[in-house]
Amino acid sequence: MHLDHFKTSLAEMAALYRLPPVTVLDTIERTMSEVLSSRYRGEDIQVRIDERTLEIRILAFSMLNGGTWRDIPEANLSGIKNLHRHIQGALQRASVVREVKKIRKHCNKVSQGVVTRIDRDGSLYVEFDLGPQQGLVTGHCPSQNLPRNERGRYLPGEERYFHLASCTPVMVGQVPRIRLTLDRTSKRLPEQLLAQWFENAPQDLRITCRMRQPGERSEIWTTHKIPKQTLTAVSKELGEHVFILIGKNGVEIRKARRSLFRRRKEKQLPRELEFLAQRTEEIRR
Repeated sequence: MHLDHFKTSLAEMAALYRLPPVTVLDTIERTMSEVLSSRYRGEDIQVRIDERTLEIRILAFSMLNGGTWRDIPEANLSGIKNLHRHIQGALQRASVVREVKKIRKHCNKVSQGVVTRIDRDGSLYVEFDLGPQQGLVTGHCPSQNLPRNERGRYLPGEERYFHLASCTPVMVGQVPRIRLTLDRTSKRLPEQLLAQWFENAPQDLRITCRMRQPGERSEIWTTHKIPKQTLTAVSKELGEHVFILIGKNGVEIRKARRSLFRRRKEKQLPRELEFLAQRTEEIRR
C-alpha cells in the first residue's frame, strides 16, 4: 500500500467508526508507536500525526551514546499493509469500548425488547431501542436466565421485558463485539416494572423485592399501596403471583408479613382438612 493511500485510508477509517477526532489520532499514534517499536528494537518509537495535514512524524529514541533522538523519514516505512491492519483492529476495539460505555448507562434497568432469534438451547437474542442517541442494540439472554416455566415457550417477534444485566466488550475470534447480557429472573424486574407502571406514583415511593421464585411468586415490600391494575399487569408479564407488603418501617413490614402468612394459612387449612378427611375415609375402607 502506498503511503498516500495509507493516509487516505486513515481518514476513511476515522469516519467509519464514528469516533471523536482526538480518540482517532490518539489510537493511531499509539498503535503505530507499538508496532514500530517492535520493529526497531533497542529504540523507543514515538509517532506524531498532524491533525490538519495528516503528516506523520516518527521519532526514535536510543539509549546509546547517552540517549539520542532521530527522525525516521516516512519514505523509510515498510509493511504498510501490516500497519493498516493493526490500526483498523485498534479502531474497532476503541469503537466497541465507546459503545459499551454508552450502553452501560442503561444497565441495571428494565426495557422492552423484541425476540429476534432463539438458539437450540433456548437462549434468546432480543433487540432493544435505547433511544435516538444509541439506536437499536441486540442482547443475549441465556436459557439459565429465564424462569423454568418460560423456557422453550418464546416465539420470534414476541415482545417482553428484560433486565439489562451487564454489558462488556469481548473478542469473537479477532473481531471485537459487544456482549449485552439479559435476565428475566432478577429481583430488579418486578421492582422496576411496578415503579414504571405505577401512574402518579408518590415521590417517596420505595419498592423492594425481598424474595423471588421466578415464575412462581415475588414478595414486594413497598411504602405505598400499589394500584390493582398495576399489580395485575406486572403479575401477567412475569407469569407469577406478586405479594405486596406495605409498611413505612421494619415493624410495619413484619406486621404485614405475619398478616400475609395468616391469610395464606387460612386459605390452605380447608384444603388440608379436606385432604385428611379423604385419606381417613380411604383408610377406613
